[in-house]
Amino acid sequence: MLRKRLGYWGLIFSDDMEMGGILKFMPIEKAAVAAIRAGMDILEICHSPELILRAFEALIAEGERSAAFRKLLLARAGQTARTRARLFPGGVPKELTAKQFESLRASVLSFSNTVAEAAKATPETEALSA
Repeated sequence: MLRKRLGYWGLIFSDDMEMGGILKFMPIEKAAVAAIRAGMDILEICHSPELILRAFEALIAEGERSAAFRKLLLARAGQTARTRARLFPGGVPKELTAKQFESLRASVLSFSNTVAEAAKATPETEALSA
């Protein structure tokens, strides 16, 4: 839908696949394969090395079983690499220092407060919250 109807051609990545909404209904192996088939470019599995390995092995196994899926995986990997190179021509930026992180956090908090104050002052917002 994002690509065909909305014309979005950026990277599409999942929320954390370990969240209960996914794993309550299917194992990570099936979820990973289904997510790639559904259009995901990048899957996030944020906490469990075991689940990362199981998902990786499931994707490899499905690519070995299905030439169409293998072609899809290779296309997604290539597109992701090209997009990363375009967005980060000098490579991925270094991680923020503690000072930079705190400065960014303060800016985000300040912006959040500005938005909250503006929302309080807007009559339309008051009508929506009533």
